[in-house]
Amino acid sequence: MNSAELYENRNSSQFNDSASVLNQFKSKLQWQDNETIMDVGCGPGNVTAKLLQPLVPNDARIIGVDISPNMVEHAQKKYGNKNLHFCTLDFGSENIRQMFELESFSKIFSFYCLHWIQNQRRSIENVRSLLKPNGTALIVIVVHSPLFTVYKAMSKLAEWEPYMKDVDRFITPYQEVENPCDEYRALLQNSGFRVSDCFAKDSPVDAPTFDFLKESLRAVNPFLSRMPKNLQAKHMSDLMDIVIENNMIEIEGSGGKLTYIQPNRVVVALCQKNP
Repeated sequence: MNSAELYENRNSSQFNDSASVLNQFKSKLQWQDNETIMDVGCGPGNVTAKLLQPLVPNDARIIGVDISPNMVEHAQKKYGNKNLHFCTLDFGSENIRQMFELESFSKIFSFYCLHWIQNQRRSIENVRSLLKPNGTALIVIVVHSPLFTVYKAMSKLAEWEPYMKDVDRFITPYQEVENPCDEYRALLQNSGFRVSDCFAKDSPVDAPTFDFLKESLRAVNPFLSRMPKNLQAKHMSDLMDIVIENNMIEIEGSGGKLTYIQPNRVVVALCQKNP
């Protein structure tokens, strides 16, 4: 996910779903003066700048963090302003508390990010350590995706196995969990949070054409940068073949109108840190 411009232009599904979640919960978010807010996994910064900043009070300060320096550079250059700053941060790190003052954020938001951290308990402990007592977290994680099934299948092919040995790092740890919502709620509660809302829902994929979908999947593919450029087109072609073979999409008519049959599944959680 190193092409920030491509990712921003092709992540309309996540952008639209983040907008829907914020709209659903905005009446439950209570604001104070001079709040400091973190957006974890800000990516190219468009969700932070276009959805989150307009929602918060004018005097609120937002810090968007992402593990990718490329994403952060793009976000800061395009969207940074006096109340919105972006910086590089591995949110799964044990040392996160050395980078930010403990209990310094009143709210933490994270859309489509925290499932990338295989140590889920640490991800929630890091949220808790940075939140002020009674601070609020609004989190959206992917708990199942057809794309991860495709990654797993491709990692077993001789041509792609050398580049995908650590494929499980790029698959949500909830992919095969029967009741991910219950598991995530329990994780939050056992980590010192009061859970106001926690539910699972489908997250539709916004990809009007086959080519758009292919570019969208290329934008989020973490394996392409590992392989020679002359293999990347073949890799994406093979990936799309598996998508078609597994009946994940339907293509209608000569215009190539596309219906994504198997949506992503996400868990949405709103919680408050115990005093």
